[in-house]
Amino acid sequence: MSKKRIEEMLQDCLDGYEAGLTPEECLSAYNGDRAALETLLRQALSLRVAYANSPSETFRLEAREKLMFAAGRDVRHALASEPDPQFVAMARARFLNAAGATAQEALRDVPPPRLAFWINARRRLLEASTSPRPSRRFALALRYGLSAAVVVIALGVATLAPFGGNSPQSADAQLAVLEQQITSLERQTLAGQPVSSSVLLDVTRKINQLTGTLDDEPAIARAEKLEGLHARQQEVVTKQATSDDPALAQAQEELDEAQEKLRLFAAQVASPTQAAALVVPTEPPVSPTAITTPAPTPTREPVSLGQVRTALAREDTTYGLTWVRITTSDLSFVLPDSWRLVNVEPDQNGILTLSLTILRIDTPGDPPVIIIISPTTGEANALIKGNSVRLRGAGPNGTTIAPDILVAATGEVGLALHHFVLSISVSAAP
Repeated sequence: MSKKRIEEMLQDCLDGYEAGLTPEECLSAYNGDRAALETLLRQALSLRVAYANSPSETFRLEAREKLMFAAGRDVRHALASEPDPQFVAMARARFLNAAGATAQEALRDVPPPRLAFWINARRRLLEASTSPRPSRRFALALRYGLSAAVVVIALGVATLAPFGGNSPQSADAQLAVLEQQITSLERQTLAGQPVSSSVLLDVTRKINQLTGTLDDEPAIARAEKLEGLHARQQEVVTKQATSDDPALAQAQEELDEAQEKLRLFAAQVASPTQAAALVVPTEPPVSPTAITTPAPTPTREPVSLGQVRTALAREDTTYGLTWVRITTSDLSFVLPDSWRLVNVEPDQNGILTLSLTILRIDTPGDPPVIIIISPTTGEANALIKGNSVRLRGAGPNGTTIAPDILVAATGEVGLALHHFVLSISVSAAP
């Protein structure tokens, strides 16, 4: 019997089985070939029963999805995803604003009491020195009442003075280096970068050492500059004070010691004439009419509408830059001398006037920034890399942009840009 014939008979038996016949009824039609056909039919039926018991494709897919869900596949996908960088930046800016970063940046530029306060105190002491003076016996008692320890200290200082190498020139050079180092620390703090406590301690010790080199009148300018550097370094150390590093505690002690030295120097500058009056009582008293008071500073004429006035802001040395103060009829701000006012031209009398109703400022560097500011409301916007950024809102209390956003967008230019934004002062309501 041929193979094809057996396959046809097997297929007929399977068709009959599916139609409802029993295996015996299917095989009865082929009694002559039953011996060869029965074995094949039994195997075919066994395979059909085995495959009929396997789950369907739909059931298997649903079971697999349930198993993967129970194993935490969706949770892993959720934890592996990262938020959008813009959302992170905005959330960080809102957090810093809520934590008072804007207020801290604004208070950073508030200087400590300058030497002008101590000079006024000196003038008041001079006026008080015109009162009757103590007797010479009392002056001699003061002179010879000094302890031996004070005399030893004075001799030691006088002996070591010739060997000190802190000349005015070297001290000024050290001040310039210190200002650069403090500016670098301020940039790291604004950018959120960690600051080494050893570097903070080293800079603070240099400030403390320089305060010990102050003399009389020739050092007044250096003392005033040291006061500004001391205040800036104090702010940097305060921002790092959350750590328990002992170097930070030592830096704070050095700052407190430097502050005390500055106060003592200011007191010495304020009272040398009074001390001389106590020692030399025979000198005739100074007449009150001989004391001259400083003349008041003349008031400058107000700026007319449409005019612009420029002046060098000598008191502002932020980031070691030279700042120029720009004043309009309703607005005042400072900007670095390397920035350029575009739409300001001198008229026939040489007075700077606005050629448009807005002020445009161009900054050098990479990337270049174009600033548009309203000379009446103080609203400022900038074009940075083709994107418009709102720097400040309108009005005397306009909302300012966070410093970390400016630094991230413009690099080091962002520091000067933020100081410019904070300096905007609107004198009239919009």
